[in-house]
Amino acid sequence: MDIKRIYKFQVLATIFTIVLGSILHFTYDLLGNSNIVATFSAVNESTWEHLKLLAIPMILFAIVEYFFIGKDANNYIEAKVLGIIFGMILITTIFYTYTGIIGNNFFLFDIATFIIAVIGAEWLSFKIMTSPSFSNKITQILSLICAMLIIIMFFVYTFIPPEINLFRDPITGDYGIPLNNRI
Repeated sequence: MDIKRIYKFQVLATIFTIVLGSILHFTYDLLGNSNIVATFSAVNESTWEHLKLLAIPMILFAIVEYFFIGKDANNYIEAKVLGIIFGMILITTIFYTYTGIIGNNFFLFDIATFIIAVIGAEWLSFKIMTSPSFSNKITQILSLICAMLIIIMFFVYTFIPPEINLFRDPITGDYGIPLNNRI
């Protein structure tokens, strides 16, 4: 196992996720409110939609990265899925903690939250990939099932979100895609 190579890929993954996640924040509006684009872009300002900005780029990079270091790293699939889940938990926890304390959200804090979560997610992935192997067919299959469930939930909850605060756009009060944008 080449730890330096794995580290370099995690740095690239971090940069890729921050850049693509930032772009995905705007693609739904910029590309004409397309339902296809909605499945992988933020459609409103809800916390749930912002989780896509971390998860989708991390999943895309992980697929490509697998062909470069996946066979050399320990626990690769498990590491990437646990990293994504950890990053989503970090975004949710940091956002609701800081807004609960100060009573409002701030754009710069939101950006910092996203960056911290991406760094934390990729750091955890790196630590798991460079730790002793625990991977087996069962843990790999369970990890892939978790990843697929995350993707399915993003697709479904974009169009049919539960009406709880996690899915509520704090600006418009809408859940998911605004009704006037649905086809």
